[in-house]
Formats: sequence, structure tokens, C-alpha cells
Amino acid sequence: MTANELSLIKLLFVICLFFAIVIYFGLRVRKRSMAEALQLKAQDIWAPLQTSEWNMANLLYGVLQDFSATEIGLIVRDFRDQQVGKITFHMGVRQGWITLETDSGGFEVDVSPTLRQSMVLHPAGDNSQTICLFKKLPRGAFSFEAKGFGLLESKAPHRLRIAPWFEYRLNGRPVGGSQHIGGWTDRGSLLVLPGDIPLPIRLFILAMQRQRA
Repeated sequence: MTANELSLIKLLFVICLFFAIVIYFGLRVRKRSMAEALQLKAQDIWAPLQTSEWNMANLLYGVLQDFSATEIGLIVRDFRDQQVGKITFHMGVRQGWITLETDSGGFEVDVSPTLRQSMVLHPAGDNSQTICLFKKLPRGAFSFEAKGFGLLESKAPHRLRIAPWFEYRLNGRPVGGSQHIGGWTDRGSLLVLPGDIPLPIRLFILAMQRQRA
């Protein structure tokens, strides 16, 4: 083995060691961050919104968690800090890309084979029954056609902020909104929408808000 070959091996070893250390400490920081996210309370999350026109009883908030090497998602709680659902993103799949778990059953979100970004919410194992259809429109606008409720729309704010408020309108009427939790640190997302909108649809909207995080 020549001196040049030996130097190259040493350099590669140092590079690999450096990245291994970076990954190790990155994973430790992420694990600690997610543990801290689980300690969040509805009252703390609601504090910046307490002077708003919205009702805290309509609050849902999802805290970001790693479920496995290929699954990430949100543990979703209500304004009483009671868990009401779980959102899981499955990497590398189109059918069942997102699964939603509630006390009343499970639901799936499939990626539609269209040129525009669109998703379909349906009961788990039954893709013939569409509960809500999502479309991403130009300029970052979101559209949800919810069965039995009409059209929920959200436009992207004009100003760039760390945690912008995404207003939602139901058939043209303001009904609530969504926001990132955690400032520079990603802790999850919150959603404020009327409680008469079925929970699976609200979980679906909260899940899609992650695409704006």
C-alpha cells in the first residue's frame, strides 16, 4: 500500500467518523425535542390565540413524533389535553400514504394519480367511499371538499413569518385556522375548526398542514 493510498483511507475514515458523530448527536437532539413536545399543554399552545375570535374548545394540536424508521406523525390532542387521534405518514407509498387513527375507527389518505397534487380521504380498507378530497391550488392555496359540509379553503399568508396563521374559510365564511407550533423548532401543528366538522376530516386537514411546516 502506497503512502497516497494510506492517506486516502485515513481521510475517508475521518469523513465517515465526522458524519457518524453529526448523525448521532442530531438524533439525540431530535429525540430530546420530541420528548419535550409531548410535555406541551393546550393552555400553553392557546396562549398566543387567547385574544382571538376563536373558541379554544375547537382546538386540536398535534405533537410531532417518530414512530419508526419509516414512519413519522402527530399525536393529536384536544383542548383538554386528551388524545383524540394519531396521524402517521408512511414513507415511500402512495396508497395509504397517511393513516388516521380515532376511537371510531381508522382512515387512510391516498395520493391521487393526477397532474395536480391531490389526496383522497376514505375509511381504512374501503377506497370506494370518499370522505374528503384535497387539492393544492396555485400560490400555495389549499382546498378541501368535505362530504356534507362543502368547501374548506385556505390561502397562504402574504407575509413570510416563522409561524404564519393559515386562515380557513368554509363556503367563503371564516371558521378558523392552523399554525405551526414551536417557532424555529418543529413541535407540530395546531388547528382550530368547528367541532361539528367530523374528527377524521379535521385530522386530515391537520395532516396536510404538515406540508406547509
